[in-house]
Amino acid sequence: GAAVVKDDEGLNVGCAFCPSGTFSENNARCVECPRNTFTSESGRISCTPCPAGSTSVKDGKGCTYGNNPFTDRTYTSS
Repeated sequence: GAAVVKDDEGLNVGCAFCPSGTFSENNARCVECPRNTFTSESGRISCTPCPAGSTSVKDGKGCTYGNNPFTDRTYTSS
């Protein structure tokens, strides 16, 4: 999914892929993934639910099975 890119005057100047941790809402803007969902790749139009027993990490780019995403096992789709 992509989002419309606007210039300083609000005019459409093109499109850009939404980064990982976000999804494209109606190809108009990039929105952060809701809690306990994620996208580990750019250009997505929806977020994927985290596996059972895990929670999303703060940036929405993956899910973790522990309290510390830096030391505990982290899940992404890649």
